[in-house]
Amino acid sequence: MARLPKSVGIYEVTDRIGEGGMGEILLGFHPLLQREVAIKRLLPDMAKDDAMVERFFREGKALAKLQHQAICAVFDMAQKAGTAYIVLEYVDGYDLAHILKSGPMPVDVAAIVGLEVADALDHAHFHGVLHRDIKPPNVMISKTGDIKLMDFGIALVDDLERMTATGLMVGTPMYMAPEVICGEEPDERSDIYSLGAMLYQCLSGQKMFAHANAQNIYPLIEQGRFPPLKKIAPRVPRALRRIVDRCIQRKPEKRYETAAELRQDLETFLATHHGWAQHQERLVAFLHVDGHISEDEALTCIDADQLVISREVELKPPRQVWAGIATLLFISLLALAGGLAVAAQTGYLSKFEQSLGGRGAEANPAAPTDEAAPADAP
Repeated sequence: MARLPKSVGIYEVTDRIGEGGMGEILLGFHPLLQREVAIKRLLPDMAKDDAMVERFFREGKALAKLQHQAICAVFDMAQKAGTAYIVLEYVDGYDLAHILKSGPMPVDVAAIVGLEVADALDHAHFHGVLHRDIKPPNVMISKTGDIKLMDFGIALVDDLERMTATGLMVGTPMYMAPEVICGEEPDERSDIYSLGAMLYQCLSGQKMFAHANAQNIYPLIEQGRFPPLKKIAPRVPRALRRIVDRCIQRKPEKRYETAAELRQDLETFLATHHGWAQHQERLVAFLHVDGHISEDEALTCIDADQLVISREVELKPPRQVWAGIATLLFISLLALAGGLAVAAQTGYLSKFEQSLGGRGAEANPAAPTDEAAPADAP
């Protein structure tokens, strides 16, 4: 591992927080603005290749066109002293790939994530930018409940020169739309498919093509052969399953035409199925309940009552729900049986029955008795 530099440009380097094939991600600090930043730095050998540098800077150029609360912002980029770097907004949180290691998300949390990413895509598409690599590692939830769409490194921008050869696939096959697998030109609906594939995983806890291998994954994607969400995640409400199913249709014309249309359906689902008005608060509560942030960290953003509510509404897999209900019923029946047994032994039960009988007679004084009725007067 290369030695950690003391600075990159005017930014002080405090830590190394990630590495990749082309470079590394450093945690930096702007001494004048007093804020942390993430610095993507191209490896020195890569920085000597002009074509590689231009490809590296595509992310900065794409992000420079975008200003959205759910898209990681770019602050600076430069090439000097044998180094090329992009300075980005630092997001203190967790990517979805890390979060999904503990299993599927609660239904409302997954829908909120989908809503925020759809809104970010709507903004990007309006400005002529296709992301082309929507997947769990590229979406983060910050510790303060913000959703951030990351890594526009292979984004396709309308007015930028295309640097990939015709027919060359870029992206992650597991989340790639069938038409892109077949070498066709991607469009907005290709990003929507990838978002649908990610939502499928968020709701079920498994990838759409988890059953595939290196030899058959491409034919399976082309043919749209994956387990239905209804089968592997029956707890997901039908309304949300329909939204995801429409995103991951094999034919682009059967998907949502725009990310805005998808966002509207997710907004409607959340409004009719779940009552959390503040999505950031719900995400912070989820991160705490799921064990990612401490209670003290959560309480800097939400109050204690909301934390309690979150613990109560957190959705569990169906087996756990039914097991809990069965346990409560069993305990209730035992308590009732025990109470009746004690009442019978102490005589309270018979006294209670006599009391009921007496009240019944008083309520109906005309009821016949065992005594003979008096004869009518002549």
